[in-house]
Amino acid sequence: MKVFEGENAAREVYLSTLSSNSKELRTFANPVNIFKRVPDFVEAHDKERAKKNIKMLMINPATKEVIEMYKHKKPEEPFEALLIPGK
Repeated sequence: MKVFEGENAAREVYLSTLSSNSKELRTFANPVNIFKRVPDFVEAHDKERAKKNIKMLMINPATKEVIEMYKHKKPEEPFEALLIPGK
């Protein structure tokens, strides 16, 4: 397991998944924050991840922003998202 932080780290982790032999990408993040920092990169990576049939397993906070985002923009298949409610 690796931990990545910051804008450049987000690019680094997503790019590393495309060259990995793994068929799963597991994330624990707030996708709203990621899209705010690197929106075009995330969308391009997501399409490439889907082409390679790499399943994204996500654990995201169940904030109003995240729920609203998923109403309009969902990751490419294959993916599973688990929303964790706050306190």
